[in-house]
Amino acid sequence: MFIEPVVRTYQELGVNAQYRPVNDIQVDGRKIGGTGAASIGESTVMAGSFMYDFDTANMARCLKVPSEKFRDKLKSTLDDYMTTMVKQLDEVPNRGHLITLFLKHCAGALGVTPEMSEPTEAELKAIAEEEKALTDPDWTYKLGRKFVEMGVKISSGTHLTESAHKAPGGLIRVHLLESDGKIGDLMLSGDFTCLPPGAIDSLAERLVGETLDADALTKAAASGIDAVGAEIPGVEPADFATAIMAAKEAAG
Repeated sequence: MFIEPVVRTYQELGVNAQYRPVNDIQVDGRKIGGTGAASIGESTVMAGSFMYDFDTANMARCLKVPSEKFRDKLKSTLDDYMTTMVKQLDEVPNRGHLITLFLKHCAGALGVTPEMSEPTEAELKAIAEEEKALTDPDWTYKLGRKFVEMGVKISSGTHLTESAHKAPGGLIRVHLLESDGKIGDLMLSGDFTCLPPGAIDSLAERLVGETLDADALTKAAASGIDAVGAEIPGVEPADFATAIMAAKEAAG
């Protein structure tokens, strides 16, 4: 529903944009935009962009990648699977005209009268606080972020590493933040079966703070599995301990 005005705007400009579930906009199979939405109180907030142009070479240089060969492949893939208004149109629209068209299609597609507004003082304060939080090292090095390079020394006594262990029930992958001999943060994933959904994340949270010792981790994993009611066929508590200790050893 909320992507429809974007698609209509592109189409009026002469770009053959189409909606592709769940939240992408494509032109003949090439992505020209993505969107996101959230419910905040009684409001629905949508974020997205109209893609005038995109510097794929700069993007590839900005990302942490395993090798230069991978970086070259990343750029070529972005070139192959993305498009922009610069590529699609002989002449791109000025921003004012694009905004006018978009608001017109918001009115038509959503049955509303769009109103422009500025953030309130409280909202500006909240934005500033979020910007500050996003530049904090605790956010930058949080496990699971795609831009975090695994296997690096964060500070003295703190290492971010990864490992994998093959259990009878499947492969266990570990991203470990070691802090002074204990689990500072932990992400568990892999190709094993775990029910109910989300139980593996709950188990990882319960292991935070545990001493990095195989016996202690085996006991803690067993207790955590029972506490969250997880069913993990072919994977024993000792398998999680082995996978975590392998990540610790990767830090040297």
